Amino acid sequence: MELPLRAVRAIFSDIDGTLVHYAHVLERSGYSLNGADSDKDGGLAEFIHKPTGVTIPVLKVPSTTLSGGYISKKTLDLVADLRARGVIFCLLTGARTRTFMKRHETRTIPFPDFGVCEGGGKIFTFHESTGAAELDESWIQQFAHIAGDWQQLDTDPLERQGLLWDCFREMHKAGYNLDAVSLSTGFYVDVRTVRKQKLDEDGQQAAASTEDSGDMFVSLQAEEEAARSLFCGSEGNFSDRFGVSFVMNLGKGHVAPNGCNKRKAVEYIMQKTGQWLSLTTKTTWNLPSFASQEWSPALRTAVQLASWISTLLLVWVVWSMVLHQDGRLALLGKEELRNSGHRGFENTVGSGKLPAACSGWLLSYRVWP
Repeated sequence: MELPLRAVRAIFSDIDGTLVHYAHVLERSGYSLNGADSDKDGGLAEFIHKPTGVTIPVLKVPSTTLSGGYISKKTLDLVADLRARGVIFCLLTGARTRTFMKRHETRTIPFPDFGVCEGGGKIFTFHESTGAAELDESWIQQFAHIAGDWQQLDTDPLERQGLLWDCFREMHKAGYNLDAVSLSTGFYVDVRTVRKQKLDEDGQQAAASTEDSGDMFVSLQAEEEAARSLFCGSEGNFSDRFGVSFVMNLGKGHVAPNGCNKRKAVEYIMQKTGQWLSLTTKTTWNLPSFASQEWSPALRTAVQLASWISTLLLVWVVWSMVLHQDGRLALLGKEELRNSGHRGFENTVGSGKLPAACSGWLLSYRVWP
């Protein structure tokens, strides 16, 4: 279903793989990188599409662990234009706090109204007049009983207080490859290492990686197999014991307090901004004010009320189905779903009516049996 721009009230967009793209991925599609500042954060470069000669001006995007990320200057301009028209724009990412803020400071990502980092752990409100980012402490405080004080960001994770860090210490002691650099509401697990160890223990030959070195898109099926073994097996059972959940993000397992995720962050922002009944974007359903201004007030009210009720019923039915199957919701980029072969529920905004920069989001349910 195509949505006209006037129907869109808010856009929630991922960053890596959606707005920011990687040189080694683009090279497979016939692009080559050119530019003296192509290796400098914020540096101007361009991609040349070799079959057609089309050039795309881009900026180099900073990253702590990934490399070779670039964003089109046109993407930045298109998002700015959308915000100028009154559309609320929110960035969602699993990136570390320091990486996210550095990208903002170097202006290599679009200026948003809201920004969510650490996979949903932190929400920032951005003030255009000053450029400042204000942490939403009401949101982060909800998880303090599990994650402890969010200001533990720069401390040794082995010394941090909270059930989340009790889990970290136990997994560290068990030999898992963990990463909590510039993270205070969760940490990462290298599930590929876990999977290799499991294969070795079973006497099998570890499968070769399906990715190039540094490629963030790997086999989700293999990763989820490792994730199930790690978090749903009786040996660890970390989820129940420590009140944490496990999702995949950019080839790593992300461990965070229950309810600390992108979906819940989106719901919180929509409630905060009064957009709860207009689930737009890579979100799924939108409630435009489609009632004709020529209709009587009573008729307009009746039509809008019927629309709201039908949408809420649809949300309830889908969510009930997922809960019944012990489902887990994951926000994925197109490339991840393409690699995994998973279909899920899909409805992108912008196909033909919105700029390409805003058409990358989709909502997908992944069910773990």
